[in-house]
Amino acid sequence: MAITWQQYFLFIGCATAAYYITIALLYYRGEILYFLATKKLGFQPFSLANEKPAGQSNSGDNQGLMPCVHDLVNELQHTLATAGRKKLIKEELIMSLQVVIKKYAMLKDSLFVQSINKLIESEAETSCSIHFTEQELKSLWLALE
Repeated sequence: MAITWQQYFLFIGCATAAYYITIALLYYRGEILYFLATKKLGFQPFSLANEKPAGQSNSGDNQGLMPCVHDLVNELQHTLATAGRKKLIKEELIMSLQVVIKKYAMLKDSLFVQSINKLIESEAETSCSIHFTEQELKSLWLALE
């Protein structure tokens, strides 16, 4: 059985496409999911177009942010565990957390902020023996302005 050039190039093309798709999914999963969620919901994180009057629910928008929340939680847990191993002081930890949170600025006004703050508070206490006040946790998000 002989392999034709057409079959050869088809196989190489498919293998290359599979390789790049795998790499993209491994390293850019969060960005891809965020992009798809924003396109699906029409959500624009830096636009005022999606702001709702007080009292209206943003649950549809918040559901679209779940992949970002998941990625943020993973990154925060990793950062806090690393800070615990390196025995960072409170100010260094706050700066590290602000750097991580800055990447997820689209979550600032979501319903997830309170839960994320509770996670930071509990993980910092267990991993780093550092206690945050409510004001310090709020300041992590205020640094985005």
